Amino acid sequence: MDRARGDARPDSDYDVLLVLENDNSQSRKSIHHLATEFGLEYDLSIFPVVMTRAQFEKEHVRYNLFMMNVDRDGVAI
Repeated sequence: MDRARGDARPDSDYDVLLVLENDNSQSRKSIHHLATEFGLEYDLSIFPVVMTRAQFEKEHVRYNLFMMNVDRDGVAI
């Protein structure tokens, strides 16, 4: 989340949370493939985290470190 905070180093990765209404293995494969292709083309390290809205809400209630960072530093697009 250092990029969202503005304190990223040149080698910092991009953490991207994608919340989908419906999820299937093909969606996940496509997202990871696109992130890899884009990252290779632009020399970036992109780490997509894919979850359904139900998973997002469940994780949000548990409030793990990742979700705390999303709440504090995340940028909705």
